[in-house]
Amino acid sequence: MSVGNADAFAIMARCFSASTEGEWSQLTSPATWSGFVDALRRLLAFGVREGESARPHPFAPGVSLNEVLSEGETQEMFLPPSFQAKATFEARHFIGGLPCSAMPVESLYSSSPHGGTENAVAGEASLSAPAKKAFYGEPCAQYMADLLGRLGLDMPDGGKGYPDHLSVELDVLSLLVGEGCFDEAETFLVERFAWLTAYRKRLLALVSDAGFYLALVDLILGIRAVVLAETD
Repeated sequence: MSVGNADAFAIMARCFSASTEGEWSQLTSPATWSGFVDALRRLLAFGVREGESARPHPFAPGVSLNEVLSEGETQEMFLPPSFQAKATFEARHFIGGLPCSAMPVESLYSSSPHGGTENAVAGEASLSAPAKKAFYGEPCAQYMADLLGRLGLDMPDGGKGYPDHLSVELDVLSLLVGEGCFDEAETFLVERFAWLTAYRKRLLALVSDAGFYLALVDLILGIRAVVLAETD
């Protein structure tokens, strides 16, 4: 099954948001998931552009997932979690206020006028700077809320009320790519996803079963690196 670049970002969005068992089974069916992996290879080679505007870059990581993923992460991408495993992970780590929370919300990993740091989560102590905290609703959240309004989009269910939730940002990126707004998509990818380096550290520090999500984060950062190389 052919999966376009826009579809690939939409699938990644679903990986970070709640879904029904039927929806997850459809996304992870052999045909769909194989097409998704093919799309990831293409994104790592060409960036977000499609059609005649797509162009390989001499500094692109290549078309092999192994170029940006560890062996374990690569295996995770070829064998996505079951619906039950996904739901269990979300219940443990995608809910705020818990010691093991690792919510994929940009505000929690951005610099804060309230003294936040990139590693603090929902008012919990940062692993590297325990005296500092980050909060929901940072300027990046307001930016995303305004952008959704300008685009005429309602808050997706996966956003759970957080306009700067990773699933929402991926859905917006999917929309821009699908509409052929490649310049805007590249700018959005570069500006909105830098926080994933801090989020990756949070997953590594707190979560022992996060290989699948670490792989997705590394892939997004890898695609972002291709775009950065193209604009340098």
